[in-house]
Amino acid sequence: MNVNHEDHMNSADKKAYYIGGAVVLTAGLTALYFLNRAAKKSEAKSKELKKVQTYVSHHFTSKKDEIIKHIMNSSWNYCPEPMVQSAYENFKNFTDTPHHGSISTVRFSELCHEVIAGMVKVNDGLSVPTFNRQLSAQSTMDDDVINRWLHFFSQGESSTVDFLSFMERASLLIYGDRHEQMSALFSVYDIDHNGQISTRELSHMLSCMNPNADKADTERNIMDLMRKADENHDGGLTKAEFLKLSLQGDWPRLFLPSNSEFLRAFLLKFGMCVQE
Repeated sequence: MNVNHEDHMNSADKKAYYIGGAVVLTAGLTALYFLNRAAKKSEAKSKELKKVQTYVSHHFTSKKDEIIKHIMNSSWNYCPEPMVQSAYENFKNFTDTPHHGSISTVRFSELCHEVIAGMVKVNDGLSVPTFNRQLSAQSTMDDDVINRWLHFFSQGESSTVDFLSFMERASLLIYGDRHEQMSALFSVYDIDHNGQISTRELSHMLSCMNPNADKADTERNIMDLMRKADENHDGGLTKAEFLKLSLQGDWPRLFLPSNSEFLRAFLLKFGMCVQE
């Protein structure tokens, strides 16, 4: 004989059961809403960027004032003009294709390694070989992680990062809406881009973003996060599950630039300051 589970509940249990179900459903629908909203905003930004990217690339060094004016008038930009000015000058210094205003894959990788080298804490007074060994041992930034950030800042369009794409991504990271930030960052943390973020990927990415953090604390945070967010207990986070974290108190701090030593240092290299 089939027995309905609800028949064995008292009225208080039933009320709690239905309230719990309603909360889960509401959270899921809210996450879906923000996921769709972020996708629509991203599509609109992409169309706006493409309209002027060719012009900016061809006139990067000769039309500085026009380019900065365009950025300041763009719907996707949240940065103040002094920050845009500073970013332009630094980007120009870093580009290895100055006439087209873009940074190549090789140069982007070099910049990432320069940032990591400046972050890793090693003892003073070491010989160069010993210093390099310690640096190599403590730095976990590998090609897979660098490629994910290259894909992020280039917006997946090419193997180079142009100035407009960089500015749109940087503006989002520093001043953007939390839901948009989390939606955009999913593609970075999903290293093998299979549609979900595994525990291994979380551990690896967070170690890369904060190489000086206590590893035991990082692992505890990951385990707590997975217990909270991995609703189907499959050992990974889908984009919907990941986006729900943006609605849940303090969890987004693990991923946003304000808590990422690497992102803060990387953006500062371009004269862009992230508030902690």
